[in-house]
Formats: sequence, structure tokens, C-alpha cells
Amino acid sequence: MYKSLLAFIVLTFTSACLDPVDCKLPSPMPEEHSNEEIDHNHIVISDISNLYRNEKYSDVVLVVGGNRLHANRDVLAARSSYFSKLFYGSYAEAKKSEVPIKEGSVTSFTILLKYIYTGQMNLSDLEYEVIVELFRISDYYGFQKLQYSLSEYLRSTISIHNVCSLFTVARLHQQKKFTGDLLEFIETNAMDVLQSKEFLSLSPVDLREILIRDTFNAREFDIFSAVNRWIQKNGKHLDRDAKSKVLSAVRCPLMSDEELTKVSESRLISLDTISRAKILRNTGRPHTIGFRAQRKPDVNLAEGSSVTYNDNGGIMIRLSHPSTINYIKIILPKEDLAYYIEVSMGDNDWVKVIDYSDYICRSVQRLWVYPIAAWYIRIVYIRTKNTVNKPCKFEEISYKTNRHHLVEIENEIVAPKYNVISSLKNALIIKGESRYENNTLLDHLDECDMYKRYTWHQLGSGCILIQLPQPYMLSSMRMLLEIDPNELVFFKYTIEVSVNNKEWKMIVNKTKRETQSMQLLNFDPTPIVFIRITGVHCSDGDEFRCVYLEAPAKVKLDSDDDSDDSDETDDPMSGASDYSYSQ
Repeated sequence: MYKSLLAFIVLTFTSACLDPVDCKLPSPMPEEHSNEEIDHNHIVISDISNLYRNEKYSDVVLVVGGNRLHANRDVLAARSSYFSKLFYGSYAEAKKSEVPIKEGSVTSFTILLKYIYTGQMNLSDLEYEVIVELFRISDYYGFQKLQYSLSEYLRSTISIHNVCSLFTVARLHQQKKFTGDLLEFIETNAMDVLQSKEFLSLSPVDLREILIRDTFNAREFDIFSAVNRWIQKNGKHLDRDAKSKVLSAVRCPLMSDEELTKVSESRLISLDTISRAKILRNTGRPHTIGFRAQRKPDVNLAEGSSVTYNDNGGIMIRLSHPSTINYIKIILPKEDLAYYIEVSMGDNDWVKVIDYSDYICRSVQRLWVYPIAAWYIRIVYIRTKNTVNKPCKFEEISYKTNRHHLVEIENEIVAPKYNVISSLKNALIIKGESRYENNTLLDHLDECDMYKRYTWHQLGSGCILIQLPQPYMLSSMRMLLEIDPNELVFFKYTIEVSVNNKEWKMIVNKTKRETQSMQLLNFDPTPIVFIRITGVHCSDGDEFRCVYLEAPAKVKLDSDDDSDDSDETDDPMSGASDYSYSQ
């Protein structure tokens, strides 16, 4: 009878406090909510709490470091998967009145035991070492919510003096988020971590895990010196394989000849390895050497960087720290121009990441590149219509993650998944007449505007010419031809594209048959800066009339995902979705 009642109380307790870490014991006698509902959870929780180390109602004794702690099998089993298996599985402890507890000191386990009965733990009363041990044993005994709460508390205490030991514990217990936060702190404070006492206590596996990261940004000779100190302290306990793996994380090509001479004097790294490092440093491409650089997602590194101007309006920027980047946003002078962008880690060996030497560019450049370490970034102008008398402006340099899914890079040119033929993306109509307003071809369009707004040119002369601010790799377009609510209007036309406004490539030829309303156009991936639409026939008059154009084509636009900037509007073709497509 007693065990059944106890089991009922335990189940009631666990259901009343779903998150035991945050569950607070209420006042003994709160007022009833109504005469129709009785809520005495607080009484049950209070009664369960009274069972803590109560010898009278105990049915098992836990022996921890020679100390005897009275407990209840049902309470322990209901609260912990570990004790459930221990007392109600096939283990010998299921029938013993005394059970040894080997994981955890008597101090930490006593605190854990009280938490099991009360759901409470006051961390401000505990020593730091005890909290770390509670974090460790909470995983062992199956208290994941408690472990998470403890990790949140420990996260607020991270410092140079404890980050290495916390990293070891977090990795051991596979706390990925906590481990990631610790690595971020280590990388941000790399030099201080290397010089800390705790660094010398890292295991070979944990030490290598830190050093192999490209984002562990410190001078390589300082890294080697710290590893040397670590080996001197731990050498007696290291086997040859562990020592070799740690040393292999040191990147010798990043050191100078003078530094490599000091490395060779230590006899920790072979002369052959040092010789190969010198050859790679002197002959290898910079991106193959494995530079280290910090990585701060979605932080604008252009802010706080130093700027140097050259005679033709170009700019060289030195970031505050070597950093991994994948996105550059710049504003060019008004003149159309061609350019390339290079990055370097030392203002000497430059790697070209953007090469628009053969393209005409203007206005805002939204440039995505493959992730690369950079300290210096410079833009070099190739040719211009007029002499450039003012520099461009670097608006953003970053490792961008929040819009990365909206682009791909094909042959080093951005292949967007959002509409780039838009005034919001700095597209411009060079030729073509607009009815009522300029740039209607590029703007948001609703159903009412569809019958009165369009861009046109006279058949037999002229065209509609659009310039994008930069080359984009495109393979589809969507175009809406004029719609007359009273009768069907048919057109014939061609679309040609160019990157320099000189050499043209035809991507669409609709001269063989009449087309109407919505056009969904697919073609081979092509770098495009200029788009020339030429009408050759209209069934109603002598004008070719186009209502809207977008690329790439999106049959259904998602207003949350169709832009890499926050100023993108909703689907501009929302009112045209009922019109049929003409292939």
C-alpha cells in the first residue's frame, strides 16, 4: 500500500513540475481558484520534499564516499532514467538495500539528491568547482534540463582562467551550443588563451581541436611557442602519436625564415617539414597556405577599417583584424567602369576575388565570393568613359550568413535567386518610353496598374534597353506584355544580352509566331549586364509594349526570400498570376 501511494505521489510531483530546474515551491496554502476545481499540487510537492533524506520512509541507502544517504527508489526512478534502470532493471542493485554511488563527490551528489526531491538548486551558494561537477554528473544521471540550466549559468562565467577546462567538459558531454560559445571566446581572445595556465592542461585531442581551426587567429610563431610550453609540461605523459598530431596543427608556412630558424632549434619539427613550408610560402598561392582569420558572421568589417586612396580613385582597405569574408558591397562613382578586387593577408601577395575587367558596371555592387581570409582589400579600375575623380565607397565587408541561401556563384559571378531587374537593385532603363511614370518596367505592379502602365518603343526603330549595375549569371526571365481588357493583343520580339553594350547575344527569338500576356523564358546560363528587347510586330498598333520584366523568373515569389536586402518589396507580379504563360 505504501509503495503504491508513494508511486502515485511521485508521478503527481513530476507532472506538476515539468521543468524541475525552474519549479519553485509555492506558499503552503494559496487560495483556491474556484469551488469547482481543487488544485493541491503545492501540497504534493511539499510532501515529496519532506522525503529528502528521511530515514523513516527510506527503502534504500546510497553510499557516497563512505557517507550514507537515505533515499526512496520510486522517487529516484521517477526522476532519473539512470536510477529507473538501476532499481527496476536486471542489475544486482535492484535487490540491495545499500547501493554504492561512484560518480560524483558527496558534496555534489548531496546537492543533486536534494534537487531530485525539490526541483530546486541555488547556484549562488555553491563553489564554482561544485557547479562544474554538477554539470558533469547531471549528464551521467540523466538530468538534461538541469545540465542545460547549468550550462547557461557557466556560460555567464566564461573567462580566460576557466575557458579551457569548460571547453574540455563541454566537448566530453557533447554540448554543441556550449562548446561553440566557448570556441568563439577562445578565438576572440586567442593570444590571452595561449598564455594562460589552463592552456597547458588541455588534452592532446582538445588542443588540436582548437589549433586546427582557421578562425583561431594568432601569430603562428606564438602558437608554436605555446605548443612548445605545453609539450614541456606534458611530455612525460605523451606518446609519440599524440605529440605528432598536435605539432601537425602548427602551420609552418605562416612563419618567417627567422621564426622557422628558431623552430628548427627546438627540434620539435623536422628540417624537411620546415624546408617544404618555405617552398610553399614562397611559391604557393596565398589561398593554399591556410591563413588564419577571425570569422564574425554578419558583422560589417568595413566599419573601423583604415582606408588608403590612390590616384585614379581606387581604394585599399585594411581591416582591423585578418578576417574571413564572403560578401562585399560597394558604391561606384557615377561613371560606368570596369574593375577588379583583390585581397591579401600582408599587402604583398594579392588574390583576385572579383574580376569585372570585361564588364561595364555602375552604382551599387553586391558581390559574393567564396569564403577567403583577408586583411587588405583593394579595388583597381580598368577603364572608364571619363577620368574617375572620386573614389568608390565600401559600404559592407562581411562574412554574410543571413542571405547566403539566396545566391550561388557560377564562374565567379553571382547567380541570384531573387529578382535583380528592379529599381531597388539599381537596374536602370537606358532606352524605351514609359507611359505615365519612368521605370514602371522595374517597379512593383498591382492589378490596377497592369492596364495603363507600360514601357514601349516604336516598331521598326529603337528598343527597350535595360542596364543592370553589375554582371549576373541568369538563365531565365519572366515578362508581361501589354494586356488589353477588351481584346487580345499579340506581339513578336527578340531579346539580346551583352556585358559591355557592344557584343550582343540573342537569348530569345519570338519572331516566328505571335505571343501574348505572360512570357516565361528559359535559356542557357549567361553573364548579363545589358538586356535589349526589340519588338517586331504588334496586332494592335505600331508599338511594342512591355508591362513588367524580372530575372531570374519566379512563377511564385516569396516576399520573405526574394531579396538579399531588407528593402525588397512583395511579389510585384501578384496581380498577374492568373494570366497564362507563353513559352
